[in-house]
Order: sequence, then structure tokens, then C-alpha cells
Amino acid sequence: MTADNNTAEDTADAVLDAAMRGDAEALAALLAGGADPNARDGRHAMPALHWACASDEAKCVDALLCDGRTDVSAKSAHGMSALHVAASSNALTSLLRLLAAGLSVDQRNEWEETPLHVAVAGDSSSCVAALLSAGASAFAVDRWGRSASAVAEQQGSNPARFGLPDAESLPKRATRSVEGAAAAVEPDHAAFASMRVALANDLAEAIADRRATAGRRPALSKLVEWPGDEAEVARLLACGSVEPAGRDAFGLSAHHKFCAWDKPALLELLLPHLSAADLTATTPDRSTALHLVRALRLLIERCGESRLRLEATARDSAGRTALEIAIERGHGAAAALLQKLQDREEAWGLTPRAHG
Repeated sequence: MTADNNTAEDTADAVLDAAMRGDAEALAALLAGGADPNARDGRHAMPALHWACASDEAKCVDALLCDGRTDVSAKSAHGMSALHVAASSNALTSLLRLLAAGLSVDQRNEWEETPLHVAVAGDSSSCVAALLSAGASAFAVDRWGRSASAVAEQQGSNPARFGLPDAESLPKRATRSVEGAAAAVEPDHAAFASMRVALANDLAEAIADRRATAGRRPALSKLVEWPGDEAEVARLLACGSVEPAGRDAFGLSAHHKFCAWDKPALLELLLPHLSAADLTATTPDRSTALHLVRALRLLIERCGESRLRLEATARDSAGRTALEIAIERGHGAAAALLQKLQDREEAWGLTPRAHG
């Protein structure tokens, strides 16, 4: 490989890394110096615009959109456009930038999904709302004849939660393209689910890999999805490529998620990697893990062994303690455990910290 080739590859990597890190100044300087805004990584064929959208680095998205050389219609693996990536990553700010730039709201990926399909699949109600406001078709169907409403129902959600009509009220295969109609087959939902998981894993792995090389670890919370993969969480924590207490776009850490999901096995893996401050970190609505947790006994026992405070008297934005919530919901066993925890922390003389 020649020196020129090495230089070109180094410059391409610098562009991709800057987009991933959200370093808009470095990215702008590289572009001004003639760097190619359409450089792709070798493994996932993702250009810088896709990387910036995956991380919701809006300033980098702006820098790339302002560069007339940027191919805004570029697609990466599986035919994913920048709009698909933003929608699947719950990257609302970046998605709004792309829509304002005039990108087609109903473009298709390899499976004929529109960004609306992947936003619903990713449970991103804010992105769904933005896409619908921009004129996204609720009638569009994918390769399997599914509307976004049908995707929601298959995932156990009410389409109305996303502002979508009931799937049964929509005409079948209403806006399938001619090419899609020619390839129409009966849905193989197992195969479809497998492909979606593979795509999500590829994107998460790609983000983790590039952020690690850029000196910034991604939040574990951004890389785990319900119901959680114990082996994958163990691998990520063991190799040190993630930030255990980092938060996702909703302000939730993996600790919050595993507690809310009632996943003791995942909590067992995570707890040794958390500090005392991490254990009592609050969500945007000021809930601690105790307000969310179902696997109470495990959490209380592990923290008791190390005399770590869980702040049993902390109150959420509605002014409720976890004990009051348990009593309100008739969860007697949980209430008993929480009362013991509160008594224990009072005996230790632990004064709860204010959460603002």
C-alpha cells in the first residue's frame, strides 16, 4: 500500500471518528481541507452522515449537510439510509435535521421498510411523531405486507400509542412498490426478526468498535434492548468497551433498565461495575432504581453486603418514595422489603441526598 493510500485511509478514519464523537469542529476542518464526506468504514459501509445520525450528533449532521459533496441519499448495509439510521437509533434531533434538508420521508431499505417502520420497531414515539408530521405514509407496507401499525401490534404495542391507525383498518399492501409486489412472499416472521436483530447488533457493534477506537466508550444502556442478552452483556462488561453507568437517549442507564425489566441475572453482572453514586442515579423524572426495580431482594442483598446506600426515602417527580409506590400498587412483598431497607438505612445513619 502506498503512502498516499495510507494518508487517504487515515483521513477517512478521521472523518468517521469525528462524526461518531460529535467533534463538529474537527469534522468541519477535515471537510474544509478536502476530506471526502462520503468515506465509508470497510465493515458496515456506513458513511459519516450515518455515523453522526446513529449517535445523534446533530452538529456533525449539520456540518455534513452543509457540505455540497455529501451524498445525502447514500445507503449502507441492508439499504439503510441516513433517515433509517436516525429513526432506528431514536436520534430525534438528527432526524429533524434530515427532514428539514428535504430527504424523502418514505424511502425504502432492503426489506422495503420506510423510516416509519424502523422507528416503530425501535419504539421511538418521538421519531414516529416527527415522521408522520413530515408526511410519512401510515399506509406504506414492507416486503411482508406489514404497515407500521402491524409492526407495532406484532411487538405487543397499541398503534394508537404512536398516533397510528389500527392495522386492520388499513388497506392491505396499499402502497407497495412495483418492485416489491414482484418479490412479494408470505411473511416469514422468524426470519424477519432474525434479520432485524442481526442489523441492530451490527450497528451496536459498529458503534462500540468505532467509539472505542476514538477513545470514547458508548453507554451500555444504548447497546442493550429488551429482553437483554446475558452473554452479550457479560462480554461487553468483560472487555471494557462500554460505560456501565452511561445513559441512553431517554436518560436511562442499564441499571435502570435491568431493574425495570426484572432481570436479576443482568443485575448480577452489572452491579460489580457500578459505584455508589451510580446505584442512586436518577432518571429524568427523578426516579431511582428502587422506583423501577422488581428484583428487589437481589438488589437489597447485594448493596447490604457492601453497606451501599440505595436511598429508600428518595422521592420521584411526583413526590413518591418506592415504598409508597409499592403500597399504592398493592405489592405487599415489595413493600415489606422496602420497609426493611428504609429501616436499615436509618440504622446506618444514612441521610438521603437531594435529587434535583
